[in-house]
Amino acid sequence: MISKSKHGRKPGSIWDYFEWGDLMNSKHFQAICSYCHDPILGVPKRMLNHLKNTCRKIRKEVLDILDNIKLNKKKHKHVRVNTSSSDEDSNITDPNQTPNNQTPNNQTLPLNNNQLIY
Repeated sequence: MISKSKHGRKPGSIWDYFEWGDLMNSKHFQAICSYCHDPILGVPKRMLNHLKNTCRKIRKEVLDILDNIKLNKKKHKHVRVNTSSSDEDSNITDPNQTPNNQTPNNQTLPLNNNQLIY
């Protein structure tokens, strides 16, 4: 068995349920299930899938814990908003943003104080 690399990312909590095996490719180790001892490629999504759907010896209490494990998925932190100076509605790319004279349900608001909302 090859020991964990001291470089790169810290292994995720999914590795608490697997033993480290040999290096399988340039990025992943073999992961050996601590319950059924089946070897799989150490990709966190595959490892979680194995424990939830394939492993025959895992206890129900552990499955309940696995429902709370979050894999490190990349999430988009920013919404792209078009900053052009055009007044066209098509330039709005943020679904939560509406033109200045419209409500979120597309009702037109009065542009001055003399107009009424119906």
